[in-house]
Formats: sequence, structure tokens, C-alpha cells
Amino acid sequence: MEDKKYTLYEADNGYAIYERGADDKESFAEGSYSSHSVYFHHFNEKADNDYFYYLGAGDYFIGNSAKIRDLCTQEVLNTSWVHPAERIEESNPFNAQTKSDTIKTDDALRLIANHQYFRRLSYFPMNWWSECGIVALSMYLGYLNTFNNGGFILDKIIYNSSTYPLLNTLQDTGLSSIAKFSSEQKYDQNHPTTIQEPLWQPATVSKSDWKCWDLMPGTTFAMHDYLFDKYKHTFWNIGSYDKGFPMMDEEIKLTFRDYVNANCDSTVRDHYEIASGNHWYVDERIREAINDNWPVIGVMKSYTYANASLPKSSNKDNKYHDVIMYGHQGENFLCHFGWDPNSLRYSSVMVHHPNNYGYFYVRYKGQHVHSKAARNKALNHWVCSCGEILGTL
Repeated sequence: MEDKKYTLYEADNGYAIYERGADDKESFAEGSYSSHSVYFHHFNEKADNDYFYYLGAGDYFIGNSAKIRDLCTQEVLNTSWVHPAERIEESNPFNAQTKSDTIKTDDALRLIANHQYFRRLSYFPMNWWSECGIVALSMYLGYLNTFNNGGFILDKIIYNSSTYPLLNTLQDTGLSSIAKFSSEQKYDQNHPTTIQEPLWQPATVSKSDWKCWDLMPGTTFAMHDYLFDKYKHTFWNIGSYDKGFPMMDEEIKLTFRDYVNANCDSTVRDHYEIASGNHWYVDERIREAINDNWPVIGVMKSYTYANASLPKSSNKDNKYHDVIMYGHQGENFLCHFGWDPNSLRYSSVMVHHPNNYGYFYVRYKGQHVHSKAARNKALNHWVCSCGEILGTL
């Protein structure tokens, strides 16, 4: 491996990392106009024999020949694979203390006002091929359509809804077997069972107050296929049925914008803001959004979890998963995992100290627009989440 040398330049509100060649010419590696580097927040903890190391975007380390630590995961690693020449030379080391740009955390569980929606959400698509970004975005659109603007999902759109047989049995799962789906099972994409259905599934309720609904309205398998076929963006255009379709915060943002621009009217298109980012301040931004009552799609690089029905924590080998985060408690986050449609097994999962890579959420700025979120068959009328009666069924 060739020796690589880097120089870190920090400005008042930005940074740049340059790779230096053998002739000392510099080529840009990464940077930002609006935020400091990850290294900025660790200057004060460096010992005299410590260095910063850089192995590319997202791989930032601090340490010496004895031990080295990943600044994103805080994992202590063997140093044998880090070449000494890959350390960063700081062009202007800081004497000032790291600025405070975080919110305080405590042991209180903070939830969005509409947290019961996700706790009771069982209408959502299946994560067939490790396309959890599509599933999370489907659920997020369902939330926006329920509480903010009924124009986020058009009732008139009818699209393919696909289910797939298991690879080992080629048994047709069918819509009646949704509860038997497992996130660990593998499916045969070449033999789908397809029907036409709307993108949106209203709830059937007996009361008008949404907080009393046992089930929540949500999105169908057709929404999954609609987003997957027409609008999906994947990380570095990676995607295969064997290895999955990774979506980070940027890809979720692009997919959301393409969908909204193609399907929504001006009451939606002109009245929302996207907040997203990655690498640093991610936990703080997620907490801030939840404190402001906005659910967040969190992109977790690694995680462990437990919940009431699955109290045994997962192992530490879990890598990259996109979830809906709607509560936080200290360093932990309450999530809907988007696994096992037609069940609530993974609707209230507490993730312990996740390595959050990125985040995405939408701030809707417009007026509330009613949606036919639920049908009250006893009274023969449609109900919006705001309690408005919208007419007969």
C-alpha cells in the first residue's frame, strides 16, 4: 500500500481534508462549508503521542501504536492495519475548548406527540430484499398523510402489490400469510404473486379519536413496489436482490423528493422542508427533531436492541438498518423497525447506543389537509386523524 498523507484545515464553520502526494501537491478528499470535522471535537482529548488517522469518508480514528479508536463507533481496534503515514497533520491545531453544539440528555423518555401511531402501526410493506429505506420511507409517508396532509398519498393511484414465495419451499406466502413473514427469510424475486391495490390502507375503527384506534392507517405492498420501481435511489447506485439496496440519508431524501414532485400538488410541494445529514451531530439532530414532535428516519451503522416481546438483546453484528425513530431516552432510541407486516412485534424497539450514521425527516409547514385515514363502519363515515367527519363510505 502506498504511503498516504493528509492535511486537515479547519475554518470557523467548515473544514477540508486534502491528500498530499509525493510532490506535496494537495488533492481534495472531503470537507464541508457548514460544519466542523469529526476531529474538531476530539482535539482536547489527544495525548502527546496520539495522532488523528484518516482512511476515507466515514473512517476517522484517534490513537497511537498501542491502540486506536474509531471516532464514529468509539470501538477500540487493532492498529496493525492502520499505516502510520495515514495520519492527519493539523494545519491549525485548536487551543480553544470544543464548542457546545449538543442538547443535554437525561434519563427521561421523550416521545413525539403522535407516538401511538407508530406503536400501533401494522400496515406497512415487507422488507423483501434488504431495502429497509423503502419500507421506512413508506411508513413515513403514511404518517405525513395521516396527520399533516392527505395529499401525500393519492387514493386514485392503483399499483402492483407483490408477494414472493420462499426460496427453500417456493410456497406462495399470499396476503393471508403476512403475519408469518420473517425478516430473516429469503424470497424468490422471480416468482411473485401480484395484485393491483391502492398505496394507502385506511384503518377500520369504532371511535373518531385517533388516540383510541387499535390499528393505524398505513401503506401497502403496492407503495413499496411503487417507490421501488419508480423513484428509488441507492447508495453509489448499489443494488441487487442478493445483497440488498442500501439507502442512506441522501438517497432517502432524493427518493422522497422525486416521489413528491411526481405525485403531490402544491399544498404539499410548496410547504415542506427536509432536514438530513450524516456522520456528526447525528444523535443530537435526531433528539432535537423528536423534541419538536417530528419522527425521524434514522440510518444506523450498527446497533443492538430489545423490546417487550423480544427482551433478549441482539448481538453486535447488526449492520446498517433504516428505521423510524420516534422517542429517545439518554443514548437510546425508540424505533419502529419495519419488520414483520401485520404484527406489532417490532413497532416499539428500544435501540441501545446505536452508531447512527445519518438522519432524515420532514418539517411540514402548510395547513392541515384532511385525509380519509379511517373508516367507521358502524356510523358509515370516513374519519380524519383530526376527528373531522369526511362523509359517508
